[in-house]
Amino acid sequence: MKKIRKWTFLAALFVVFGLAPGQAQAGMITYSLGTAFTGKVDPKSPLTPNGWLMAAFDDGGGSGSVILTLTSGLGVASEFISQVDFSVHPAIDPSGLVITRTGGTSDDTVSRIIATDQDKQTAGGSHGYDIELHFKKASVNRFDGVGETVILTLTGSGLTVEDFDFWNAGKGDSAHVAAHIQGIPTLWPDPEDSTWIKDPSPVPLPAAAWLLGSGLLGLAVIRRSGGLFKRQGF
Repeated sequence: MKKIRKWTFLAALFVVFGLAPGQAQAGMITYSLGTAFTGKVDPKSPLTPNGWLMAAFDDGGGSGSVILTLTSGLGVASEFISQVDFSVHPAIDPSGLVITRTGGTSDDTVSRIIATDQDKQTAGGSHGYDIELHFKKASVNRFDGVGETVILTLTGSGLTVEDFDFWNAGKGDSAHVAAHIQGIPTLWPDPEDSTWIKDPSPVPLPAAAWLLGSGLLGLAVIRRSGGLFKRQGF
């Protein structure tokens, strides 16, 4: 009876601290693009905590489909995002992925999606990206404004967020995601300028990380509470 009570108590701790077998949580990796790496000037928009652009990959804890949410942080009216580049696992053929726009607040902004082969795309002189998104430049269809979003769904066999945790493979500045910002106001004689931005480092939030951290916490509690088991007769 005591053994049953002991294992019941431990099982409860496993559930609370994330060690229950088979537990699944959504996996997400977020990149904040707040580093300008080419161009004459930085964007005039104030840099937000999520950068001038945030790219969030989310697989919902499963595989086969990943949702990419792009969120603009541009606060100057003339500035807009015209291109975004990112990479995928080297073993994946980008041309085999199905990429479609599935939502967001910025309607009809995506003009072209290029995913032909590994390492074929270039962002601001940096080579080796796999997937490239182009956005419309006309003022009525621009991807701009703080909080505006573009949501795309990427579908492929076994695809997860971990497949987008890769740097570009070519020469130039390294990044997971890079983007082109145009319409930066400047002084005469050039009324507008542009620059490229990238993420300095990833902020991974996969389910495994949460489970590992919470599991270690649970083990620490069990170890520190060894006397509690004895006092309670477990």
